[in-house]
Amino acid sequence: MRIAKALLNKVALLLMGILLVSGCGKSDKQMVARVGGRKITINDFEKKFGEGRRTKDVQNATLDEKKKFLEKMIDTKLKLISAYQNDLNKDENVARLINERKKTLLFRRLVEKEVMEKIIPESRIKNYYKRASKEVKISQIVLKNTDNSAEQKKQNLIRARKIVRRIKSGEKFSDLAKEVSNDLSTAKDGGQKGYLKWGVTSYKNPVYVAAFSMKNGEVSDPIEVENGVYIIKVIHVKKYPSPPYEQEREKIKQSIYRKHNKEIEQAYYEFLDALKVKYKLEYDNKAISFFVKTLESKNKAKASDGDAQQPKSMSDNFDK
Repeated sequence: MRIAKALLNKVALLLMGILLVSGCGKSDKQMVARVGGRKITINDFEKKFGEGRRTKDVQNATLDEKKKFLEKMIDTKLKLISAYQNDLNKDENVARLINERKKTLLFRRLVEKEVMEKIIPESRIKNYYKRASKEVKISQIVLKNTDNSAEQKKQNLIRARKIVRRIKSGEKFSDLAKEVSNDLSTAKDGGQKGYLKWGVTSYKNPVYVAAFSMKNGEVSDPIEVENGVYIIKVIHVKKYPSPPYEQEREKIKQSIYRKHNKEIEQAYYEFLDALKVKYKLEYDNKAISFFVKTLESKNKAKASDGDAQQPKSMSDNFDK
């Protein structure tokens, strides 16, 4: 135990520098501990430490928390080495459990590939990761469609283009917001909206998509939405340090999946139906009918046996 404690004290300084080393391209090779012939690198540590934790909790974790977690990783490595040395990897029960687990993982991966990833591609997960690491403060000018007629939409778009030209000619965005914006809650403050934070469904909102694609100080072209036309200006971009993509990927993926439960469920059953057609599934109705009748007969027989063994009254127990 003293040796283990000494090891942890030696790697404490390395753990203190993990955030500095991360992102410099060497964390995949920088070693924090060696157990037998197996290394634990900073990349290994960061990936494991981040699993199941919120980004904020990972960033605010103390050195003591990291040391305790590293101790658990070392314990796991030690037990794994001992298991292999005792040939438990050749144990029949272990092999059976591994095979069952393998099937489960294969089924899960099949559904991810053939169903989930077709609805939510990897590019969307990466896009979320990239945009969730910042907040964008905007000001806005809103020209609302009061009757949603095609003519009004056309006129609002023409007005919006003229307003953009006035801004580019030197007029202040804030002055024009007070003058022409129909959004009274922001117009009185020169169009100031506040900070936008990227969420799971933000990709559906044209204003968010534009804001997170713009630079500080940039003014957008007219953005058409269902209820009108927006012109936005990026006032400030607040960026946050973020853990490596691979560490955040699973959490982001599950957050997005939860928003598409019904869509994924429908696609899953359609996929199963397609498999039945592809592999020409056929039912033997006679065999199924025979099986059902046999099962019913057995159930009736069991019920009859139970009734025969049940005494008619409590006194019957004393008559024999």
